[in-house]
Amino acid sequence: MANRAVELREAEGVAWLTLNRPECLNALSLALVREYRFHLEKLRHRFDIKVIVTTGAGRSFCAGSDLRELAGLDGSRSVAEAEHLKSDVFSMLGDMPQPTIALLHGHVLGGGLGLALYHDFRVAAFDAVVGFPELDFGWLPPWGIDRLVELVGLSKAKWLTMTAATISGAEAKEAGLVNLSVLSAELIETGKKLAIGLARKPGNALARTKALFRESSAQNATSFDRRAHEIFKECFEAPEAQERLSKFIKRKRKP
Repeated sequence: MANRAVELREAEGVAWLTLNRPECLNALSLALVREYRFHLEKLRHRFDIKVIVTTGAGRSFCAGSDLRELAGLDGSRSVAEAEHLKSDVFSMLGDMPQPTIALLHGHVLGGGLGLALYHDFRVAAFDAVVGFPELDFGWLPPWGIDRLVELVGLSKAKWLTMTAATISGAEAKEAGLVNLSVLSAELIETGKKLAIGLARKPGNALARTKALFRESSAQNATSFDRRAHEIFKECFEAPEAQERLSKFIKRKRKP
């Protein structure tokens, strides 16, 4: 039986979702995104699951969207629809009644960072490589920017997206992008302690508190994401962006 793109494990009231495409640094394929949505739809109705944790198999959490898959789609509309699907699926995290935690190691780039931003809490390894490289290809992150601004402020959000700079997990903690930064060897254990601690709190109070915070920012986030999708589509179909994408794919295919 083939490995699933997203593996689910449950223990002590915590659901562990592991992105499982280690051969490509857990790049976000449409198959992976659909599996992720399948699990979320099941877990949201599970009263015995108190917390949801997302991790990445292998050397990285997630290196971003699968650019080879995007390059193979027919037309910019299809690409925009694919990215819109990812936005819809990962925004479900914000609507989940359970608290969500992302454990970040290795590459946490582009859509991978976007996915992390849709979690309630983020714990990063000191040496994680974090950033939004999209502008180097000729487009902008199509989702998650509003959450980036909320976490780090407008000036730092501009810096991270417009320079396409990468920062370490330790620097991400200083910037407010993650809640905790730890040694790589301590990442899973730290995440486990945080998740179990949350799982032991009164479930109704925890869910109601999360819902209250969600109500305060939901309207602005929806408007921001819609506009980001529009601009992403315009930028992605530009000749310069297509040329850079083609060069990237050819470079990756070399032995």
